[in-house]
Amino acid sequence: DTYPTFSSCDSITAKEDVKICFQNTLISNVNEFFAAQNIAVSEDVNDTIKLKIIINNKGVLEVESIQKQPETALQIPEIDSLLRQSLKGVPKIYPAIKRGQQVTTAFELPVIVKIN
Repeated sequence: DTYPTFSSCDSITAKEDVKICFQNTLISNVNEFFAAQNIAVSEDVNDTIKLKIIINNKGVLEVESIQKQPETALQIPEIDSLLRQSLKGVPKIYPAIKRGQQVTTAFELPVIVKIN
């Protein structure tokens, strides 16, 4: 019935807009974290990494899987741990609600990695 959300998305009423706000908040957290890292690569990295994320009925976020190109893993061997670490700093998540109950949800978050 409702998508997982952050308190910063509370004022939004349209269901699709809440979803967009939630995803944008996650992505901006990841982007800010990566901007603070000093990642050096020998070849350009241009990849859209697919993060499969689960948010349980308590609002706890867990990374289920990370899909990336092999070249990305070669250039940035620590990419998985960096992605997981970047999601540790997200604000409190309010879980999805279905028929009045807090429920576990899973979704895919695309993360664009572009390093020259």
